[in-house]
This record gives sequence, structure tokens and C-alpha cells, in this order.
Amino acid sequence: MALELNECPTCGGTITIDREKKTGFCKYCGREFFFDETVNNYNTTNNFYNTNNITADNVTMQNAKTSLQDLIEKEKIYKRLGDVMKLCEVYGDMTDLYPSNYRGWWGNICIATNDFSDVDIDDRSLDNVKKWFSLVEDYAPSGTLHELREDYDNYIEFCMGKRRLEFLTRELQNNEAAYENIKNRTSELKEDYIYRKKAKKRKTRILIIVEIIVYWLVWYISLLITREVIRSPDITVIMVYIETTIVLITFAWLVVLRIRKRKQLSKDDGFTDPFEQRRQELSNLIEAQKNELAELNKKLISLNNVK
Repeated sequence: MALELNECPTCGGTITIDREKKTGFCKYCGREFFFDETVNNYNTTNNFYNTNNITADNVTMQNAKTSLQDLIEKEKIYKRLGDVMKLCEVYGDMTDLYPSNYRGWWGNICIATNDFSDVDIDDRSLDNVKKWFSLVEDYAPSGTLHELREDYDNYIEFCMGKRRLEFLTRELQNNEAAYENIKNRTSELKEDYIYRKKAKKRKTRILIIVEIIVYWLVWYISLLITREVIRSPDITVIMVYIETTIVLITFAWLVVLRIRKRKQLSKDDGFTDPFEQRRQELSNLIEAQKNELAELNKKLISLNNVK
């Protein structure tokens, strides 16, 4: 037979007491209670049927502690139903009431990782997963821990590998962009050098032509002066030969120098790449990152197949 206690300590609502089941519950907030033997042995001499005489001061009440087996049964039911919210509540109760049992901590891990299928969880959630598994390691039986560890290690390795893959992909893109920028800058510098080199060649060519004209003019003017100053035909011829020889030797010497300089400019590129070392470093780094990415992809594919 049930009797009513007028006031719930939690919400102030009516509490129904079942003497036979030795329990009680609030009609409004649903809070459950269990009572001492003094309440269960309460008899009619104390006006058992008069609910107005029973108050919170007459009885001792405590929260009913759900057994671990009940929580495990609830876990099985909610897993079959796929009710994630209820599972969260069950695992919360397990960790609160039975913190030294590994099931609650492992359940939190499964919820946070969506049964190890969600590899895109944030860093904070991943840190919580690692903390929870440290508790699983402390309380799980050795045989069970071996099975759980295999799933956990594969998941953590996959998550860290994927994070590394994403980081390497970003770094590779940045390095490739930097390499292209350096390559374009080098091309611009080389084009500018080639332009200045061609301008210098044109200038040398013009100087040779000017020198030819000047020396021929000097030679011709010298001939005219010699003829006017020296009237003797024999001496004039000798002087002309001498002047012509001097002019031709000097002219030939200058032309040879100019030609050598032009050949040197043609053979010697003379361009110094200021970014050569950096470009080589980036090239080696890009190659290494591509190799690491390929290895990571293979590893993640194998881990995904294991999952």
C-alpha cells in the first residue's frame, strides 16, 4: 500500500511512498527515494494511514542509487534504439556513480568519436578522448583493455595522420607558391640582364664603327697635310707609308680588342642567380613533402581498411 508525503525536498511536490517496495518517488520531478527500516516498519499505531502526520522530519530519505547492471542494461537498449542523448545520460551516470568502472569513460569516447568514425573532431575533443582513455587504462581488465586499445590506437593514429596530411598539404602548397614566385623573379632578373647585355653589345659595335671612321679621317687628313707641307714626292710617299702603317696598326689593335671583348660577352653568360640556393632548398623540401604525403596516404588507406 502506498502513502503520500506532502513535500519533496527537491521540488516541493507530492511524494508517493510504497511500503512494500521500500521506495518512493515524486509525481512532479520524478525523483526516486529509498527509506530506512524505521519507515518501512511504520505501523498504524503512529497513524500510518493519516498522511498529514507524516512529514520530511519523520523519515530519512536518500537518492536511489541506480545499480551498474541497470545502467548497462539501459546502455544496451539505447544502443539498439540509436538514442545518442540517452546514451550520453547513461554514460554520465556511470562516470558519476561508478567512476572506477571503465565502461562510462569508454562510452564517452565512443560518443565523442561517433564510434571512431568521426576523424574530424576538434583538438579539445581529442584531448578529452585521450584523458578518458587514460582512465580506461587504469580500470579496464587486461583482456578487455587489449581489445579496446587496438581500436583506440588505430583511431588516434588515423586522426594524427590526417592532421599531419592536412598540414603537409598546406605547407606543400605554400612552398610550391614560393618556388614559383622565386622562379618568376629569377626569370625577370635574367631578362633584364640579357637586355642590358644586348645594349652593351650594340654600344660596342657602334664604337668600332666610329673608331673606323675616325681613324680613316685622321689618316686622310694626315695625307693632305703631308702633301702640303712636304713638296718632295719621294718624301711624301715615305711619310704617307709611315702614317698609314701607324694608323693601320693602331686601328687593328683596337679592333682586335673590341672583337675579343664581344666574344667574351657572348661566351660568358655573366648572370648570377641570387635565389639559386633558396630555390634548390625549396625544390628539395617539396620533393621530400611529396614523398611523405604519398606514404601518409598509403598509411591512412590501410588504417581506414582496418577500421
